[in-house]
Amino acid sequence: MEDRPDLLAWNYQSLPTVVRAGRYPLEDRNFAYSYLTPTTAIHLYDYVGTIRIGTSEFALQPGDLTITPANRESRYDVPTPGHHWCIHAYAPRRHGPAVELPIYLRLGKNAAFVAERFRTIAQLVAEGGELAEARAAIALQDLMLYLAAMHRSAATSPVLRSDLAVERAAFELDTHFSRPLSVPELADAVGINQNHLARCFRRKMGVTIPRYLLQRRMEHARFLLHSTDMPVRVIARRVGMPDPQHFNKQFRKLCGTSPTAWRELSRKGG
Repeated sequence: MEDRPDLLAWNYQSLPTVVRAGRYPLEDRNFAYSYLTPTTAIHLYDYVGTIRIGTSEFALQPGDLTITPANRESRYDVPTPGHHWCIHAYAPRRHGPAVELPIYLRLGKNAAFVAERFRTIAQLVAEGGELAEARAAIALQDLMLYLAAMHRSAATSPVLRSDLAVERAAFELDTHFSRPLSVPELADAVGINQNHLARCFRRKMGVTIPRYLLQRRMEHARFLLHSTDMPVRVIARRVGMPDPQHFNKQFRKLCGTSPTAWRELSRKGG
């Protein structure tokens, strides 16, 4: 699969090498400055402006994403200075199976989800070391394949669109389980009808959204019970259940015993 002007072929059986990632300011006007690097550049924008990538020009809004292929010139016109997330990476090897990625994507409801991926990769790059570099490569590959699936779903399968929405919803629950979360709020975040999200979530994950959230909270509660001397009431608050009685009741329902008894049993068992 060869690159076309507005499409990039991305190999999915080998990993990229991330060399730079972070959130950076930009204030270029009138396409005055040229950028040309040997790395593929992925940008997620917080500002309004215009970008030229080779011979293609795209109007930018907050939440838009571009992928500038290696050794292709880019220029900007940004009327009001702003910031963007940026990842520079050497793409996977050219030969082998690949997916097509558009060099411009309007993410819409997916922007916050994708921004979290950028933030994770930037943190790994800042951490440094072989292990962090390997994790950053895997995280970027996962992000690029997610973007490819999102692009494909926009024009093809409603089932794939629903699966992507479920993935984003699960990510929200995994990341923000310590605060109140409702099905309508999740549905709004991922951009589909709440009844449809509830059905698709149960089909894909095997449990309802409230049950998944409860399991996630109790998983972290068990970790804190076993590994800390934190009082049960504090643990309840940490996992998003500030009413200790409600927490105890739900813990018993899911784990078969009280939090205090579970703590004692887990420590006896090592």
